[in-house]
Order: sequence, then C-alpha cells, then structure tokens
Amino acid sequence: MKFFLALFLAVALTFPAHAQNKAVAPEDAPIEDVAPGESAATAPPQVHPTQAHESHTNAPQITTAPATATTNPDASDDAGITVPAWWNVPASFAPGFMQGALGAGLVVALLCGYLSVFVVLKRIAFVGVALSQMCSAGVALGFLLGFSPIIGALLLMIVGVALFAFSPDPRRVPRESYIGAVYAVAGACGVLLVAVNASGESRMLDLLQGDILAGDASGLHWLIGVYAVLALAHVAFQKEWVLVSFDREAANTLGFPAPRWDFFLFLTIGIAIALANRTVGALLTSALLILPGATALLLCSRLRAALWLAPLLTIIPVILGLHTSFVSTENAPPSALITAILFVLFVAALGWRTTRARFQRT
Repeated sequence: MKFFLALFLAVALTFPAHAQNKAVAPEDAPIEDVAPGESAATAPPQVHPTQAHESHTNAPQITTAPATATTNPDASDDAGITVPAWWNVPASFAPGFMQGALGAGLVVALLCGYLSVFVVLKRIAFVGVALSQMCSAGVALGFLLGFSPIIGALLLMIVGVALFAFSPDPRRVPRESYIGAVYAVAGACGVLLVAVNASGESRMLDLLQGDILAGDASGLHWLIGVYAVLALAHVAFQKEWVLVSFDREAANTLGFPAPRWDFFLFLTIGIAIALANRTVGALLTSALLILPGATALLLCSRLRAALWLAPLLTIIPVILGLHTSFVSTENAPPSALITAILFVLFVAALGWRTTRARFQRT
C-alpha cells in the first residue's frame, strides 16, 4: 500500500504543471478586424504599400508539382498539431492537452485500479456500475435544476451508498436483485431527466462516452487533492476494510460493525466514481473498477501482491489508449480504447490461469 501511495503521489506531483500548457485552438486565435460583409477567412490581409511593392518585385516563382507520397513519418492536422507516427509514443504527449489528459487518466486509473480489488473481492462489481449510474443521474439532475453537476452526482451517490451499505436481509431479497433494481431505477431516472432537459442531452452524451481530453488544470488539482485524501484513508483503514471484505461475520465478532465499515468503503468508492465520471466518463470508470482487480487476482495468489499489481496494470492501457486515439485517423474515443486494452489484459490473464490449472492437473 505504501508503494501504491508513493506511485500515486509521484504521478500527482508530475502532471499538474504540464496540464496548464494547453494548445490554442484555431477558433481561439486572434483575428484582424474585417470589413462588413466579409468573413475572417475571405478578408484580404492588411499589407503596407511598400511591403506590397517589395513582395511583388521579389516574389519567387512558384511551380505546381504533382502530389507525391511523402516519406515523413509525422503529419499535421488542420489545427497545426503534429501527429506523430504510431510507433512514436513519447511524441504523442508533447501537446499540453495530451499531458493533462495523461495526468488525469493516470490519477483516476491508479486509485480506481486499487479500489477494483475490493470491488471484486466483495463481489460488488455491479455496485460500482450502479453507483456510476446514480452519479450519471445526479449529473442530469444538476443540468436540469441549474446547479453544479458534480454536486448532483455526489448527492445521489451518497443515497446509493446508504442503500447498498444498509441493504435488507439477503435471505429474503438477494443482494444482486436489490442492486439490479437500484441500477435500473437510476438508469430510468437519468433517461427521464435528460429527456426533460433537451440542452443536457449532448452534455450527458459526453459524460457517458468520456471526455478525458477536455480537462483543465484547476479540475486536475481538485481531482488530485480529493483522490489523495481517499488514498490516505485506505492507508489508515486497510486492515479493517480487508477484514470486512473477506469475512463479515468475523468482523462483527471482533467488534468491527460490517454495515458501518461497508458504508465508509462504499463512500470512498462512490466519491472516486463521481469525480472519475466527470473526468474520464462512466464507461471507463466502470471498466477501471472491475478489470484491473479481476486481472490482478487472476495473476496473484496473495492479496497484498494483487493490491500492488492492480494499479500498475492500468498504466500501460492509459498510455496506449491515449496514444492510439491521438494518432488514429478514425478519431477513436480514448476511453473506449483504454477499456478495450484493459479487457485484452484480462483475457490474457484468464487464459494464463486456465492453462496453468490444466498443467497442474496433469
């Protein structure tokens, strides 16, 4: 756990300074005053008479050559940003917005990757998805009523945490059915709130798809501060949460009320989900809360090793997903690419575990 905290703080202290170096979009560049009826694209440039005469007399002869294939591995898009070749991974993170996206992605991935071990151990993978759906409904509520979407996400997240921590007797109502009902209701509420507020539909679509490239420095600083507090909480209460995750009856016998500790564990997971949804989207948040922990538990036989490995397994997918999205000509969403790479790692770990089990039997 100390190793994870040190890695988290190293990432947090490295990227905030780079997040402020944002590329200037073409529409934000200063333009000259134009005459009425003329657009900025068609208005003639303002040239001094002497400069015009000099440029006319000394202008070089330009010949038009047929278009040929270039051997330059790098290309430039319409915004003037150099797109590197697919193999040049470091060059993809030269622009300021890519550095900010990498910092935000790694901060979210490291903490959610660590929390995913508890999510898989407690068999509450659907709880993470349901809380993510609750946060999405809270964002839609914030757009509809005109207050901060993050406040709406946090409010409905706390409601969901209380519902899951103090759930009814599982012998009468199975926990999976209870979680599924909350998930369905939260999804329906989110759809209805978006339908009522037409202007919030595009914003909700950005939230569900993930907009990791649109972060700013202030949002990254806020994310790092809250996630650092959550990481310190897990350092302080790791033993209690591990005990409750493994054996609730033993925890109650030893004087650790399981529902109370579940509430605080779900609260840390819910806060992480609320901020992660705002930063990387609901799709990637749900994937980060399940796939790294499941992959680490397949590869490790000890819980401590899995708690270290799960955050590390998120680093390469975040880097490769952002790089592939940047160099791709199809404008592939980075959140979907990161999720796909995480799934590939999970399938590889599952195949390795199955093959190893077969060899041990023989």
